[in-house]
Amino acid sequence: MRFRHLPLLVLLSLALLAPAAPASPATAGQATTAAKKAKACKRKKGESKKRWLKRCKCKSFKAGETRKRFKKRCPGAKVPRRKASPAPPATPAPAPTTPPAASDVDKVTAALTGTQLQYFTYSNSSGASDNERYRFCAGTFEYTRNRVALSGLAYDSSGAGTWRITQATVNPDGVSGTAVLHYDLTSLQWNDVDPAPAQSGDVPMSFNGSKVDLGGRVYDATKITC
Repeated sequence: MRFRHLPLLVLLSLALLAPAAPASPATAGQATTAAKKAKACKRKKGESKKRWLKRCKCKSFKAGETRKRFKKRCPGAKVPRRKASPAPPATPAPAPTTPPAASDVDKVTAALTGTQLQYFTYSNSSGASDNERYRFCAGTFEYTRNRVALSGLAYDSSGAGTWRITQATVNPDGVSGTAVLHYDLTSLQWNDVDPAPAQSGDVPMSFNGSKVDLGGRVYDATKITC
């Protein structure tokens, strides 16, 4: 009879000596969540509202705090307004630039570019004629002269070169004035008893509308396509 309860005592002893089971992951997670959960900062009894707001820092949002989290942290406090980020300063539009006024040299150069100057004369009694032409394009020119002398002999000459206006004065009317044309011949085929022109030179000119005096001879100016 003394050993009747021996097996039961042995089982109880083993149960007491066995290590306790570890807490389940769910229980540990709940504890962590509870620890992280923000606590409401409530107003103490007899505490002024101003002191409560200051103590709980309920006058403004914390960094990254939402409206919902603010209401939980500061129950009863007025939700503050978020400060709008300042707009970047407006970049002023650039002032329109006024192009510089064209000089008289530029005006005469533009007027002479794409222009043909022609001198033509014919005698019914003798049959003598002179047809001289200059074709001015951008910086270059072509020269042609077809002349029939009183003797009946024909002289044909041609050439080409470069040109630029070095001096100019345009009158207030905008259609008359004076200028100096500098030229350099790059080619010349001269077949005339008259003296050949110099290889380069400066020729004075005056103009009034479509009439151009070039080196003492008056030419008619007409527009051409270069």
